[in-house]
Amino acid sequence: MSNNKDEKRYKIIIVGDSNVGKTALFWRFTEGDFLAEKETQVTTIDFKIKNITLKDKPAKLYIWDTAGQ
Repeated sequence: MSNNKDEKRYKIIIVGDSNVGKTALFWRFTEGDFLAEKETQVTTIDFKIKNITLKDKPAKLYIWDTAGQ
């Protein structure tokens, strides 16, 4: 866990209809790659943390990928 007080934290929840690409977007952004089609179905929820630089300052993204709504 970072002790950097300048670090911003953002919570992002990806929601939407089934089979529209939420998980593909989630994996591409967090891992830089796409999953095989058979691995893309989320049955409940998936979660990842991604560290980025935003306006020359560190930021931490907490990202949830939900099952189709």
